Amino acid sequence: MEKSLIFKNSSGFKLKGILSVPEGIKELPLIISCHGFLSGKDSDTNMLLEENLNNSGAALFRFDFTAHGESGGAFEDVTVSQGADDIHSAIKMLKRLPGYNFSDIAFFATSYGGNAALWHASSHTGIKAMALKAPVSDYSKISFFKFTPDIMSEWKKKGLKVMKMNGTEFRISYNFYRDIDEHDTYEMAKNIRAKCLIIHGDDDNVVPYGQSVKLAGTIGDSAILKIRQGADHQFQQPGQLSSVMKECVKFLKTTLF
Repeated sequence: MEKSLIFKNSSGFKLKGILSVPEGIKELPLIISCHGFLSGKDSDTNMLLEENLNNSGAALFRFDFTAHGESGGAFEDVTVSQGADDIHSAIKMLKRLPGYNFSDIAFFATSYGGNAALWHASSHTGIKAMALKAPVSDYSKISFFKFTPDIMSEWKKKGLKVMKMNGTEFRISYNFYRDIDEHDTYEMAKNIRAKCLIIHGDDDNVVPYGQSVKLAGTIGDSAILKIRQGADHQFQQPGQLSSVMKECVKFLKTTLF
């Protein structure tokens, strides 16, 4: 059974999500899916996740982050902190949802969504498990944000910069960079108590897989790291994505049930 839900984050933006719940079950674990940059709740990854979780006895909530998909806000409002707030706002809304008792909460998160989920989990208790697919741990070290000092100075002065990714042009605020510069994900991850599965491809030219190696080492014994040989950021080779999704679902089921 699917239910369309609209809720507000702390900035007042209306966000939209879809809650999928097995028929007749009112007390069950909840998995929140956090999509990547320029993606959304209806991505191929989320559809595979929903399919693999079908009849598992778990609820899935997939939503659009601020300025993505059907959610409100301008792209200039996007920061990792805003993403973490979007997740927190979703959890608050879902916990108040009449007729359901979500016994445990877990995250499935990709790339940007992985970074936002890590920031949230570092400062909030109650997250039992996290399945992270090619998460960003340090935006300042990925090629997308490597600029000359002159370009950085101009971006800071103007406040906005036009960027292009996967054929999509968008404007991003300097606040995004300021936000990541003021937070150390690795240091924050030391506070995470959730069990974590981290899967990353060694041919990822967007987010270097070394970030996940360092992240797993920082989290410690509660983290399981899987490096997929020959996999890029989207796990685009035949069979790679479906294999990763099955492994994530197996981990979540084992941890939650």
